[in-house]
Amino acid sequence: MKLLKGFTPYKKEDVEKYNRLRWWAGLTFGDVLDKAADIYPDREALVDDRSRPTYSQVREMANRLAIGTRIMDYPFTPDKVLKALGKVK
Repeated sequence: MKLLKGFTPYKKEDVEKYNRLRWWAGLTFGDVLDKAADIYPDREALVDDRSRPTYSQVREMANRLAIGTRIMDYPFTPDKVLKALGKVK
């Protein structure tokens, strides 16, 4: 598995501990975002000097980005997804 440049993987003993204690729920970022958007649709999810989108707006932006990359068959990598998400209007 190829890792992102600069990424430091977890230590094996930490992975085992987190799984044993169920600190890792096996959820993707998309799963967490969907749940937050369901529970808190109108609360601010992200804040910067240009905008303050709600959880439902961020979910919509993420979904449009995902659909667009599938249509274009664009080879997004995890680092490019975060950069592109900030450009979706």
